[in-house]
Amino acid sequence: TRLSRRKLAPSTIDRVIHSALRGMLRDAELAGYRVPDLSQLFDKRFVKRLDQIPDAAEIDPYTDEERDRILDWFLANRRAYYGFVYFRFWTGTRPSEAIALRWEDVDLRNRRVRIRRSRVLGEDGKPKTGRSRRDILLHESLERLLRERKSRRPEPGDFVFETDVRWKGDIDSGFFMRTPALQVQIGTSISQKRPRR
Repeated sequence: TRLSRRKLAPSTIDRVIHSALRGMLRDAELAGYRVPDLSQLFDKRFVKRLDQIPDAAEIDPYTDEERDRILDWFLANRRAYYGFVYFRFWTGTRPSEAIALRWEDVDLRNRRVRIRRSRVLGEDGKPKTGRSRRDILLHESLERLLRERKSRRPEPGDFVFETDVRWKGDIDSGFFMRTPALQVQIGTSISQKRPRR
């Protein structure tokens, strides 16, 4: 219950629990105890993995009207984050993937963005899965938005999306979820949806 209250994905909760159980059984076996076969510990007909329960797979996207209201709010109130939110709406990228995006990953001539890394807590890492490494085709309005952002002649390693000018640097997802994302909820009366993990 504590793990689900932390709003972790069902598959993450499943991995945490199974990892801890496997570790305990391994340590017990090393200490000389007889350890049962994991597959014999429960009846699979009555136990389902959390990520296999139908409700866990439901997607609840914003409506077109909600999306437009959210974008309008960011444009009027937190302009520094408008491009980040717009990009995420039209590409479906995870927050960590959009935060990690550098100008060297953007090919405006061919209208492509390469997703090759993610960024969490100020550290670059690999994308969540192997299939998360991908190229995204940009539609015209996204290309236009990125061209406008690029007009300030950034270096190839500069972040595409940055925080407010006073902090300068990559977007902190924790700060974003606590402040601008919360402000838009209040300002638009639109409930926040569970972010893609």
